[in-house]
Amino acid sequence: MNTPPAPAGPVDPIGADLIALLKTLKLGALKDTLPERLALARQHRLSHVAFLELLLADEVSRRESRSATLRSAKAGLDRSMRIDTWNALDDLRYDRSPLSDLVSLRFAEAGHSVLVLGPVGVGKTHLATALGHVAIRRRMTVLCARADKLFARLRAARLDNSVEAEMRRIATVDLLVLDLSRPRNYPEMGIGVVTGCVVRVGFWDVWA
Repeated sequence: MNTPPAPAGPVDPIGADLIALLKTLKLGALKDTLPERLALARQHRLSHVAFLELLLADEVSRRESRSATLRSAKAGLDRSMRIDTWNALDDLRYDRSPLSDLVSLRFAEAGHSVLVLGPVGVGKTHLATALGHVAIRRRMTVLCARADKLFARLRAARLDNSVEAEMRRIATVDLLVLDLSRPRNYPEMGIGVVTGCVVRVGFWDVWA
């Protein structure tokens, strides 16, 4: 016979001493969810071990989320452009079958590149950036940049002899999202400088 859940009942207040201990252990964020978790533990009669596991899982999830946010910002990814916010136009026709393959990032793991082509406004940049966020969650290194700005940075690197360091930074990321979203005369901007590392590009987002 199953034991019914116990009534939630009142939750013990979180005292200042406990909050101080949590902060000392760098677990201060737990105080925001602790009352809710205490009520849940009481309601479902969780063991001490299960309750501790629940709290630690919350903390791990919180830290991973914060880490992903910081790494996404460092990679230059727009935080609003994610797979769950990418909505194709109703009248847009495209082959939907490769989408799951793209999200799997098998192309990046195999060292292949991907070209996304289409008219203006169909969400190519959004899709490419969203794949960058997927890669971040899988702890891959990512760099997202507009091509004109990236090539301008490479040209500027010639002035202080830092081209090699800049090239190394670009070539060693797991996934490079390069947006050729505006018509530019790329040869004049030094695109020849990066022809040697194009094969390392994980993803190209280009406008047709």
